[in-house]
Amino acid sequence: MNSRFDKFYKLWEQGGYDQETFENTLAALHKSFGMLSPEEQKYANLFIRDIQSGDIQVDPNKSFRDYISEYMRREEDSRIARMVRRLGCYADKLREFLDRKVTEANYNDENRFSELVASVDRDKARVFFIAVEKQNYKEFRLGMLIHNYLKHFILTGGKDLYDDIADPGMESDTATEGSETAHKSNNQCSTIGGHIIINGVQYNASHSVKRKSLTAWYSGSSKKNAVACMMDTGCFAYLEEKVCLNQELYVQRGADGKMHLTEYARSHEDECFLQFVTDDDGTLHYVVLPKKLADKKFEYSKFISEDILKKYGLVCEMARLMLEAIEHMEFGSALKKLMSKGICNYTVGALYTTTGLDNHTISNLRSGKNLTNLNVVSALLGIQVPYPVSEAMLKLANISFPTDCGPDSNKMYVMLLSTRWAAPYYEIYEDLESEGMQDLIKQPPI
Repeated sequence: MNSRFDKFYKLWEQGGYDQETFENTLAALHKSFGMLSPEEQKYANLFIRDIQSGDIQVDPNKSFRDYISEYMRREEDSRIARMVRRLGCYADKLREFLDRKVTEANYNDENRFSELVASVDRDKARVFFIAVEKQNYKEFRLGMLIHNYLKHFILTGGKDLYDDIADPGMESDTATEGSETAHKSNNQCSTIGGHIIINGVQYNASHSVKRKSLTAWYSGSSKKNAVACMMDTGCFAYLEEKVCLNQELYVQRGADGKMHLTEYARSHEDECFLQFVTDDDGTLHYVVLPKKLADKKFEYSKFISEDILKKYGLVCEMARLMLEAIEHMEFGSALKKLMSKGICNYTVGALYTTTGLDNHTISNLRSGKNLTNLNVVSALLGIQVPYPVSEAMLKLANISFPTDCGPDSNKMYVMLLSTRWAAPYYEIYEDLESEGMQDLIKQPPI
């Protein structure tokens, strides 16, 4: 099947093919789908259609089956996000149930299911089930409705009992999340053009943010704020003045190892970009999650706990896989692994042409030597890894950047690794140069 796909894609990429030859090649590929399950066939066909419509850039390091698995995982993520929007339960708990493939006999082992039910926001669930049941809704049945809905979801591998029901209030009821616990609120919110009205106050709302504004918002308060909490998860990539969900449908790594937005992301802003809510003076008041995750806004000044971040699915899959790949390794071996074809796809030569780190220095780094702040941060920004991975690599290098003390460079290093990790390296250097801080990282080759 993989060889037939390679033959199909080679014809498609080259163009100018004979139509009959192409159709025969495509037919042969479809014939090989017989070895797939019906569910896998569905996503195989979706992937082929996305190639033909130009909605995806194929990574030559991934197999056809890799893409089928990714499409299935993406759909599962979408269904989990919808459950979170409807019930306010924890996304990570739902994911655990689906990964464990629980049965009727063991789904409540160690009271895991009871804990999932207890995590539900009953106010949010009530709104959803009133929309479902309409005049038949009875308050005393709410607990049973929640229980049955969640149980069906986890026992069927993520099938939605109410797949045909539209989420109520998606455009007009954006709840505000507080600091360490969820504040159930009735904040009224509506969007009109480029403005958003919250509790009767009109604000400006935009998916675009200048680099200097994002930097200022990230470090703009004495305590860790909502922007810093979100960016530090590695779940977002700042590209083209947008803060985008770091998922393959929206952000991809090209054959040259560089990150870029997909055409799909550019045409589905509400689905995948953070939205920033400011007043006329440009002061940030709220940050709104992408619709893919939840219909939720956070007060900018508030700290967001790890539990709340996980509740809304703010766990970076890319970072998780990278951290698994380098588990129990020392710095040098971990850097080699991250640079390998299956991960960041960076050769020693490519890292040199990107960062200016010479071959001798890169060789030393890959051997766990010469681990200076400049060398390590330059390498990490060069290969473009999300913040949780950079944080782990800094620990392996015995480097720390405490932001509550020490030089200003500490805050700058943390900010760069958190907010600019997906940016082209030369842009990062030019921005630092404009602020007189270019000595923090290696100068790229001219």
